[in-house]
Amino acid sequence: MDFDFNFPQLNLKNVSTKERVIYFLSNEWPLSVKQIYNKVSKESKSGISYQAVHKVIKRLEEDGTVVQNGKDYKLSDDWLFSLKKFSDEVHGRYSKTQGKYEVKPSFEGKIVMHFDDYSNFIVTTANLLEKRVLIGNGPNIGVGIFRHVLWPLRFAFSDFELFIKMTKSIPKTYGLILNDTPLDRWIKQQWLSGGFGGLRLGVVFEGVDGDVIIHGDSIIQVRYSEETKKVVDEVYKRNSNLLDIFKEYFTRSLGKKKTSIDVVLTKNSELAAVMRKQILSYFPEAANSTVNSNG
Repeated sequence: MDFDFNFPQLNLKNVSTKERVIYFLSNEWPLSVKQIYNKVSKESKSGISYQAVHKVIKRLEEDGTVVQNGKDYKLSDDWLFSLKKFSDEVHGRYSKTQGKYEVKPSFEGKIVMHFDDYSNFIVTTANLLEKRVLIGNGPNIGVGIFRHVLWPLRFAFSDFELFIKMTKSIPKTYGLILNDTPLDRWIKQQWLSGGFGGLRLGVVFEGVDGDVIIHGDSIIQVRYSEETKKVVDEVYKRNSNLLDIFKEYFTRSLGKKKTSIDVVLTKNSELAAVMRKQILSYFPEAANSTVNSNG
């Protein structure tokens, strides 16, 4: 079986025909080719032919993703089992790191963290932001400067739910992205669809080596090793969507790549306010944000 998994999307209009077919069959089954075509064509921006949809369905059948049920189609039980197994394995790896770094809302000074897995770093950071333990007496506004738009390279369904919760927990979020790659552009659309206030790609920002995130009174400084920068840069340059990342995880042994990430959390309300103002100046639409409110 071809492990050609597809994952839930924040915006159905941004996905491929293959992903649309899987999405509709995950919500209603069995469906005839005509029924699938009618649903897919409604979501297609540029229009799609019946023959093209039928061809996609036959390819999905060949790789074991869908099976026939009489004259209709449904998702393969074997494919669904494999997808669940993969998701459970990823969740198990993540759960081993949960609780390793606990941050209390009353923390002062600095907290130092280290990660040897890029995805674990991102999920841990998202958890901290979603719980709003960094705000202190500052505003519930999240801003940052990043090398790339953050996204775990080993994606699990629980991550999708976490990011939705995070965007709801922090309704005002803005980011400056130093790079502008195919994957950055795709992830940007997912975040904006999920409720992010604004993201600007390809920004030249002097004096930043790594990522800087400001939430309330706290500052998160992220330092990547040179090897980590190289690995992440290559992944973002040669991939353009989540399915590409999944394929790379298996074909290029992405999960075995060595990474090293150092993170420092600092409570400094004055510096956080200065940096927040500087970053928000890139987003005119954020000028009316109430920066003195905890949200």
